[in-house]
Amino acid sequence: MTHQAQQKAAHVNDVGTKFVITFREGKAVLPIQSATSLIIFLLPPDDVLDPATTALAEIVAGAATLVTNGEDGKAQYATVAGDLPVPGRWGVQGRVTLTSPAGTWSSEVGWFQVLPNLDSPEFLTL
Repeated sequence: MTHQAQQKAAHVNDVGTKFVITFREGKAVLPIQSATSLIIFLLPPDDVLDPATTALAEIVAGAATLVTNGEDGKAQYATVAGDLPVPGRWGVQGRVTLTSPAGTWSSEVGWFQVLPNLDSPEFLTL
């Protein structure tokens, strides 16, 4: 199972940034219209503290939706407040549970950058 993550970069605290994953079986699109569960995971950089909690940034598990009717194999997730609290290299991965064929599959991991904003602490201290 592979995926295609269309998002290449986002900014810290962006809300509404869409991540689209295309599920494939080899080179062929995997139809996902029978999905009973669609999740997109966002993995933060290692050993980075979330400034809001002063704890390590946590994996985001967002409920994804079909982009169309599912025949195109595409699922999407739009970020909400708190999803992207730190800059760095993040991972994205999809997971789908289908009734036909029955099973649960995870996509490969894709990578994207979360960029700092000019009003973030690392720029304000310059």
